[in-house]
Amino acid sequence: MASTWIVVADSARARIFETAGHGRELNEIDDLSHPESRLHEGDLRTGEAGSRQQRTPTARSASGPTTPAHDKHTEGFARDIARYLDDARHRGRFDELIVAAAPALLGELRDHLGAATRERIVREIDKNLARHSPDDIRKLLDGG
Repeated sequence: MASTWIVVADSARARIFETAGHGRELNEIDDLSHPESRLHEGDLRTGEAGSRQQRTPTARSASGPTTPAHDKHTEGFARDIARYLDDARHRGRFDELIVAAAPALLGELRDHLGAATRERIVREIDKNLARHSPDDIRKLLDGG
């Protein structure tokens, strides 16, 4: 019987469920967290290059274009999730993949997943379901 994995994620947490098919029970098999994504933007930047105060109005920072620290952490977490899923696909742990993620994370995840894993995606939902119960997730997936 085909195994389907369902990934529900936001920028700080990804829950991985497995099911044997439509209407079947969801079994949570893993819970990945990224606590840095929960921090306040100012706490994330502490100690980064270019965070010091400039003394002259003409001084330029050598740190390059600024990307909010939270965006960098979201991208890093998406990369971690993608590696996890690529490895699981390589080991034959799932046949199909459903991804439900906050819109910004979903885009980053698409960018970082390997082509063979992206081919296994049968459905994408640009919605944050990371804090929903398995029953609520199942109902949303089944259209209820």
